[in-house]
Order: sequence, then C-alpha cells, then structure tokens
Amino acid sequence: MQDLITLGGPDFAAEIVGQFVSDGARILKDITASIATQDGATFREQAHTLRPCAANVGARGIYEMCLEWREADDRNLAEFGSEYARRLQENFETTSAVLQDRYATGTGAKPGRDTPSAASG
Repeated sequence: MQDLITLGGPDFAAEIVGQFVSDGARILKDITASIATQDGATFREQAHTLRPCAANVGARGIYEMCLEWREADDRNLAEFGSEYARRLQENFETTSAVLQDRYATGTGAKPGRDTPSAASG
C-alpha cells in the first residue's frame, strides 16, 4: 500500500482499496457460486481474477489462497469447497475492514494499526 501512496498519493490508494472491496465482493460471489455448482473452470478463473487484485493491496493471505487453487478441479470443490468459501469469506471481510479503516479516507496509513497482510495472513 505504501507503494500505491507513493505512486499516486493517498486518494489514489483509497480508490484502489475501494476497487478491491467492490470487485472482490463480486468475485467472491462468483467463486461461491462456482463452488456450489462444482464448476472447477469458473472457480479457477475467478480465483485467478482475484489474485492480482489482492496483490495490489498487499492482501497476502487472499493472494496465497488463490495461488493454491490454480489446480483445483470439480472433485476438489466437492470435497473442500465449503472450506475454501469459508476461509475466503473470513479473510476477505477482515482484510477489507482493515484496508478501509486505514486507507479508504484517502489519508494514508494510520500509525499503530494492523497491516493488511497481517490481517489476511
């Protein structure tokens, strides 16, 4: 996030956080739907879409989950899908809250607060 602030300022970082939260929520719904239908191709596609979004804001835990799921197939979803969805939902909610608290106002990092990567790891 500090790189984003350096690159474009606090308002730019806040815009990126807002995009992550809104795009991430949509992608999360698509991932959950693909798990429900055991559609491995859509699951992998959506995880692939979410991965760079997470990387942009330093959401390491979400990034790593998506990376792990590159090879997930229909059978993986049948066996582990509910756990995937639970982990992703919890991590996304925590990460989004931390990011919005720290950056959504456009004021940059607030000293002494948790980092997004800590919340998402």
